Amino acid sequence: MAAARVPLDRLIATKLPWLFADLGFRVACFEYSPKVFGDAVLTLYSEALLLRFVLDRGRIFAELAPPSEPDQWWGLEFVCEAILGEQPVPELDGLAELLRRNYLAIVEALGPNLPETREALDRVFNRRAQIKVPLAPLHVRLRHRFRRALATRAASLLGLVLAAFAIWWIISR
Repeated sequence: MAAARVPLDRLIATKLPWLFADLGFRVACFEYSPKVFGDAVLTLYSEALLLRFVLDRGRIFAELAPPSEPDQWWGLEFVCEAILGEQPVPELDGLAELLRRNYLAIVEALGPNLPETREALDRVFNRRAQIKVPLAPLHVRLRHRFRRALATRAASLLGLVLAAFAIWWIISR
């Protein structure tokens, strides 16, 4: 949760200075939205790769795009699974370590080997789509629906009571 307290651009510059010093990345764009949970997007570019960090509800994600197709972004975890067979730890340090350790392979995959990488990414997406996520037991789902319905009705009733009180207060003045 430290990521939520430090602006994303400063966090990346502090924790990953090698991106700028060693790999030659530069900031292309930084967007921050305090009204949307403090979400932010930091886009970096180099001659070999486009890299985007997304802070969404306190979690940081990394996305990659080839310079030849700057509108085609893939999550770092998908690219690494497609070309290396491994997934990063879903936190900034894990993403950074995987990127640093495999940077040349990633650049190669999103550069000259882009067609093969696309096929590997399609296989990853298809494999993940086939994974079945078990549903919660029926009694848990029904309990959740009942509580949500009860809360909605209680909020509606409270609203009516407050409106009636406001009207009574205005009339009795």
